[in-house]
Amino acid sequence: MPSTSPPSPSTSSPSSSVILSPTSKLTLSSNLSAQSPQHLYKLSSQYFLTKHFPEASQAILPLLHASDRKCQQKAWGLYIVILDNALKLSPQEGRKMWGQQAWEREVSRVRESKLWDELLDAVNGVKAAINPEVMMAMYVRLCLASEC
Repeated sequence: MPSTSPPSPSTSSPSSSVILSPTSKLTLSSNLSAQSPQHLYKLSSQYFLTKHFPEASQAILPLLHASDRKCQQKAWGLYIVILDNALKLSPQEGRKMWGQQAWEREVSRVRESKLWDELLDAVNGVKAAINPEVMMAMYVRLCLASEC
């Protein structure tokens, strides 16, 4: 049975910056959901920076509906950037990285504007509660997906 705890970081250079091992796997679990928002954001960022987009996406998911608006908006900003970079992959690369079903689901969510619906749901339909930077990132991502 795969480990459900977040991977332990390994240092990559003497400057003591911490990144995750490229071979680490992350699964969404109750342990992940119980982590602090700061830990989840940092974990997701580290996965993103090492181009592990599925893991980065999975790590940030619990924060998308956080009660703390500032935390939630930061999470949405990172989540959109993760998906934006992931969707810039070729279809072959995307399927290899995410798996065919997950890749097709993510592409569909963006192209069919389901991502926008999820963001509105997270802020209880109050568009004014969406940070302008998140709004702009979402707009750009949706335009790129529909080739505006």
